[in-house]
Amino acid sequence: MSGIITSKRENTVTRYTNKMRRHMENLSVTEKLLLSVIFTMLTGVAAKVRIPLPFTPVPVTLQTLIVLLSGALLGYYGVLSQSMYVIFGIVGVPWFAYGGGLSYVLSPTFGYVLGFIVASAYVARMLSKKRRGFLGTLLVLLTANFVIIYSLGVTWLYAYMNAVNSISIKEVILMGAIPFIPGDALKLIVAASFVKILKG
Repeated sequence: MSGIITSKRENTVTRYTNKMRRHMENLSVTEKLLLSVIFTMLTGVAAKVRIPLPFTPVPVTLQTLIVLLSGALLGYYGVLSQSMYVIFGIVGVPWFAYGGGLSYVLSPTFGYVLGFIVASAYVARMLSKKRRGFLGTLLVLLTANFVIIYSLGVTWLYAYMNAVNSISIKEVILMGAIPFIPGDALKLIVAASFVKILKG
């Protein structure tokens, strides 16, 4: 009896998942624009879920999870969402990790914010070309996070820190990349799993 119940539950989940996949594949332009705005706001909310670290100006946040999902699920509309996030933040919406406004361009973490746009564009391009399995999706997201976002973030942080005091690139990597690898790796697995469920 329990086996029959379990089978029915699995069939229900499968039908619901397939329905979600079909809907994601047939979103209208209006729906995609609406989702872009939602992902813009979610990125701002995720920025405020932060854990400051005493040895670096870069906090732990949930942003990369939203950024990568935006590109993976919405394609280039995800890039639009991250572009809106950055533009509105510069204009004055206080939804960056430590506020907003034009002066934020001179903050030590602005390179990561710019990386969000580039990373979402990379993910959109790579995942729109062909359907990928879990590992293929994970590899794309890993590259976007650890290569693109980290590179832009660490480079910007290095320039900022050296404008104040001389510091080596190794020290900046220890401040702006290494501490975040475990948490980001977990977020990548969650994101890849979510993409697999919704896009197959």
